Amino acid sequence: MGSIISTYALSRFSIALIWIYHGLVPKILFKHVSELELVAKGPFVVDAETTIMIAGVAEVLIGLLVLVFWKQPWPIVISLAGFSVLFLSAITLSPELAIQAFNPVTLTVSAIAFCLIQLQEIKKCFQVSDE
Repeated sequence: MGSIISTYALSRFSIALIWIYHGLVPKILFKHVSELELVAKGPFVVDAETTIMIAGVAEVLIGLLVLVFWKQPWPIVISLAGFSVLFLSAITLSPELAIQAFNPVTLTVSAIAFCLIQLQEIKKCFQVSDE
C-alpha cells in the first residue's frame, strides 16, 4: 500500500520550503535583526542590508529551482552545498547561535538530512545511475 505523499515529494518540498521561507521572511520581508547582525560580522563587500536582500533573493531562487527541476539532482547538490556553507558560516561568525532554542544547528542538520534523503530517493524514483 502506497503512502499519501512519497518520501521523494516530502523531502523535495521540505528543501524548497526551507529555502523559500528563509529567503523571503527573515531576509526580504522583515530584514530580521539577527540576520543583519550575522551578515555584519562577515567579510562582505556591500552593506548588511544589501547583502541580506541579495542572499534572500538567492535563497528563494534556489527553492524555486528545487521545485521547477523536480527530477534533477543538481538543485539538491547545490542545496546540500549551500546548507553546509550557511551552517559553517553561522557557527563560525556567531557561535552563540548554536545554543538558542531555534538555531542553525537544528535547521541546517535537518535540511542536510532532507538533501541526503532526496539524493537517495531520486536514484530510486528516476533510475539515476552513479556513473
